[in-house]
Amino acid sequence: WQFDYSTTSRYFIASTWLWFCTFWSTAGTFAVELIFFSIIVIMSVEFQVLSVDFNEILCNVEVKIEEVRELVQRHEKLLEISNRLEAIFASGLLYNFIESSLIICVTGFVIVVTDGSSRSVHSQFFMINTTQSLLLCYFGQQFIDSNLRINQAVCDSSWYLIEDSKIRKMIVIIL
Repeated sequence: WQFDYSTTSRYFIASTWLWFCTFWSTAGTFAVELIFFSIIVIMSVEFQVLSVDFNEILCNVEVKIEEVRELVQRHEKLLEISNRLEAIFASGLLYNFIESSLIICVTGFVIVVTDGSSRSVHSQFFMINTTQSLLLCYFGQQFIDSNLRINQAVCDSSWYLIEDSKIRKMIVIIL
């Protein structure tokens, strides 16, 4: 569509349509990422609670096998949920991350080669995409770290002083 934006109504229709599409595309992406970030925070908290429970129970030398079995079952459920989350979000987030990386590179190039009048708009776009990638990396790393805290909590406990060999075998499997 080639038209003069000051004399024709097609400019208004085209710009309104572009604004509408951009708004809903951004809102949809934001909604999915907000759901993902919320789930990751909840899962991270669950892993942290589980690591505290492991540490408290395994510091007791007279721990019962049922208590350890319950913790192991909770850990298995959390791992199963994280595998489901990976199946749901992995391909979409990988695509989003690669797309954001390409957009960051192209926008950085445009910022370098353009004059000062459009640099501020491109700089804002650059910062938004960089922040999006940073948040994806931050929440992913937070999830990984909270999962690894369970192993650390088990290692830091006095599990080797427990007399029941079945419990020690269960703990070695966790490690």
